Amino acid sequence: MDGVPVLHARGAALRLVADWPLEHWRQLGPPRVQATGEVVPLALLGGLAEHRDEPPGTVVHGYRQLLASAWGRPSEVVGDASVDASPRVCRLPGPPYLMVSRIVAVDGAPGELGVGTRAVAEYDVPEQVWFFEQNDCPTMPMAVLMEVVLQPCGWLAAYVGSIRDADADLRFRNLDGAGTVLGEVRPGTRCLRSEVELLSVARQGDVVVERFGIRCLADGVPVFELTAVFGFFPQEAFDNQVGMPPSTEELDRYRLDGGEVVPLPDAGVRLAGPMLLMLDRVTGYRPDGGRAGLGLLRAEKDVDAGEWFFKCHFFQDPVWPGSLGIEAMCQLLRYYLVRRGALVGLRRPRFEPVMPGRELTWRYRGQVVPGDGLVTVEMEILEYAEDARGRYAVADAWLWVDGRRIYHATGLGVRVVPDDPSLHVDRVLDPARDTWVNDHCPSWTVPTLPMMSIVDALASAAASYSGQDVLGVYDVRLRRWLPVEEPVRLRVELDGPRVRLLTAPESSVDPAFDVVATGTVQLGTPGARPAPFAPLAGAAPAPIPYETGAIFHGPAFQYLTSVWIGPTGCTGVLDAGRGRVPRGQLNQGLLDAALHAIPHHDLSRWAPEVTSGWVGVPHRLRGLELFESLPDAGTVVAEARFAGFDKDNPLLVEIDIQLQMDGRVLAAMRMVEILLPLYGYGAASHADRRTFLRDLIYVDGCGLSRTVDGSTVLTVDEVDATDRFPNRVAPVYVLPAGSRGSDHVPVIAAKDHVARLLRVHPSAVEVGASLDSAEVAGDPRRRLTIHVEQDGHQVRVRSY
Repeated sequence: MDGVPVLHARGAALRLVADWPLEHWRQLGPPRVQATGEVVPLALLGGLAEHRDEPPGTVVHGYRQLLASAWGRPSEVVGDASVDASPRVCRLPGPPYLMVSRIVAVDGAPGELGVGTRAVAEYDVPEQVWFFEQNDCPTMPMAVLMEVVLQPCGWLAAYVGSIRDADADLRFRNLDGAGTVLGEVRPGTRCLRSEVELLSVARQGDVVVERFGIRCLADGVPVFELTAVFGFFPQEAFDNQVGMPPSTEELDRYRLDGGEVVPLPDAGVRLAGPMLLMLDRVTGYRPDGGRAGLGLLRAEKDVDAGEWFFKCHFFQDPVWPGSLGIEAMCQLLRYYLVRRGALVGLRRPRFEPVMPGRELTWRYRGQVVPGDGLVTVEMEILEYAEDARGRYAVADAWLWVDGRRIYHATGLGVRVVPDDPSLHVDRVLDPARDTWVNDHCPSWTVPTLPMMSIVDALASAAASYSGQDVLGVYDVRLRRWLPVEEPVRLRVELDGPRVRLLTAPESSVDPAFDVVATGTVQLGTPGARPAPFAPLAGAAPAPIPYETGAIFHGPAFQYLTSVWIGPTGCTGVLDAGRGRVPRGQLNQGLLDAALHAIPHHDLSRWAPEVTSGWVGVPHRLRGLELFESLPDAGTVVAEARFAGFDKDNPLLVEIDIQLQMDGRVLAAMRMVEILLPLYGYGAASHADRRTFLRDLIYVDGCGLSRTVDGSTVLTVDEVDATDRFPNRVAPVYVLPAGSRGSDHVPVIAAKDHVARLLRVHPSAVEVGASLDSAEVAGDPRRRLTIHVEQDGHQVRVRSY
């Protein structure tokens, strides 16, 4: 340093040792799903912190082992440490292209290579996921459906020990496939189940070729049936690839002079989003070319070694997925339908991923790797027609790389169809799977969908259908709260910018949908962002409301790290990476957390018109404007300011909120809260209410009833005032599921009466059918004789 030697090392050496990304990434978390085409670092997609393993005995291989099959030690998958020394093993793709959640069954032992061995794989389709958002409309692209059914073949090939005794370094590749798609996979699909059978095995030297039969079902409904051939090959097989040598006529077609070059995505309609779009430009189109005189096309894509799919498909063996080559062909066929005018006259036209009911075949005789330069897709149109569903085209297609023809697909069909004018997007919300919703229990009782998740559902459906960014969501009005004790079906109906959320029980065969909320979604480019609010004057630090019980949000929603409250507003500091709520379209968890610093139980601090003993709850979102995508990490400041009363109604409090980061406004909204009176246990302290409602522990003075001259008194109006929130009474008093408390006022009063005398929680009290006795459950020695009188809407209980 400064010309003076400070370090001398003699004989210093470095050694390269085997390592696996998952060794480091598994410490991160919680597990992430890539919801949009916006890049999520692989390290975050590989995080396993807070991941919940499947219960013992329920799976053969769970998600943790499947992720290890992609990025981890091979020994984590097969249980044999010696395999870690192998130069390469048969790997699955990593996220965001890993399309298996678990292996639930296999009928053979590990390492026993036997024809007829079967396995069953399942893939949980995320609520919001990149391939729905990136496709031309919210439906699973053909490439992804192919991966769903083909990846379990790779797992089964490794499980049966296909190359256990091989000396060479072998790589696993799909060679051929033939199958029929039977239906589409749309948002709301919960699980894809792939049933795979090993049909044959052939060996020649180091090469192993295996044939599989596959059947895929979406929530029990068949969607794809096919056979596929895979092979294990040594490196020299790839070093000398010749592909599918073309004839002179085929080479001339490949060199087609088709006129102008059309850059994509400038096709006039959305073929796919940037992440899924597998073509850069169309370089040839001859409308009357080909054997049928219906058209010849050619398109190109530059090979970019930094593409997302090389990074996840596969670790130590990057190769362009063959399924994305088929997707490129589908996109070129979509382009043809646009040029042919097949979309003209259709309201809200969209493309089916491929034509259902028509067999598609493919052959791969080469690969695209990061060092290649140019991919070319050529296509010959064989059929153009219209059926009851819509106009369609069928083609044969080839894929070339740097002048070598390596893929061939036949019977490739795509149809353009009009969407129903009353377009709807469905999905299922299941608290057993979507565990984050269990951390949102208003009044500590029943999981309920947050208002900001309702807003996000409306925005997500509009964005998925249109392919545009959401600029704002306006005039969202809640018609009812939505409890999520059991799986529920959510449906968003779109009519231009107007949207509404409906719900029905997931178990209903012919569901009748109820309206939950309505609103308007604005799409497009963000406008000018407003100036940040002035610093809050007179603010003082306040306790974190999660700790005091002032709000009920569990760990998944706990983004708030500090709070200041002043006479006209509040400031909350949020850690955007702290919560575990799925991002959705807008970052619903962060938007919900923007409301957490507001003193909902003490709004009289901001307005003397608000009477003590009333609580504010979200009622209407007048408007939410987004100026950039809300972050998944970093410090975000939520500034809230009292903005008066909606239409001068003292029960409707308006609050302006800004989400800020580094001095700029990310989003702004105006929330209207409705004031509701706190009766019964609602008027208890925060800590006592949490103890009584969440923990079901007796607390002096907590209950719905009043004590008057030794008797317990309760009215129907008092019960209804508390039961405004869904299921706020029934779980506490162990009433029939879904029932209204006002239908059981005598039982509630009797339970309160005995609970106070015996100092037990009312949920522990059982009332006799004739309402003449009550006892502590399981302890008949603690029984009281009671007398219940009902006079109109009032009930009085005495004991002897």
